[in-house]
Amino acid sequence: MIRRSGHSSSPRRKHGGTTVGYDADGLAVRNALANATAAGLDKIVHFEKRALESKQDYFPSGEKTGLVLSNPPYGERLGERKKLRGLYVRIGERLQSDFAGWRATI
Repeated sequence: MIRRSGHSSSPRRKHGGTTVGYDADGLAVRNALANATAAGLDKIVHFEKRALESKQDYFPSGEKTGLVLSNPPYGERLGERKKLRGLYVRIGERLQSDFAGWRATI
């Protein structure tokens, strides 16, 4: 899941926000970092292996608005559909409880 605070429509523009990316899969994090480095963005983004947590854990300074981007597994990465249902419920609950007022893209 990637979360960005601040306002910018392009990573090439300077923005005052924070761009962070989290994934529970270490390989996905390593690939994201390699891609950011290849694109010259490694100095302005942060990637970390982490499970879905609360907004305060991601943004301790308490950003009020931002954009949540998520590309959750849809079968291939996680496997069983029953496991996916629980994950999608958790994502929805987390968006409602911790990211009210933010925009979200799934």
